[in-house]
Amino acid sequence: MPQFLAKRYNNGVSTVMTVFWLLVYIFVNLTSIIYLGAIAITSISNISFEWCVFGLSIFAIIVTLGV
Repeated sequence: MPQFLAKRYNNGVSTVMTVFWLLVYIFVNLTSIIYLGAIAITSISNISFEWCVFGLSIFAIIVTLGV
């Protein structure tokens, strides 16, 4: 889609859409996955919800950065 927008309009429109979808991914998809994962881990173990969210967030950062 960004390639289509760059070809059809210009690179500015393509950049705006790319940033928009990146923010949607971070604030909607990733946060819901971390929240639901923390609920699942909390329900099967004695780890607190806050520690689960913290651990999953650190894991997501490590996986994203490829450390």
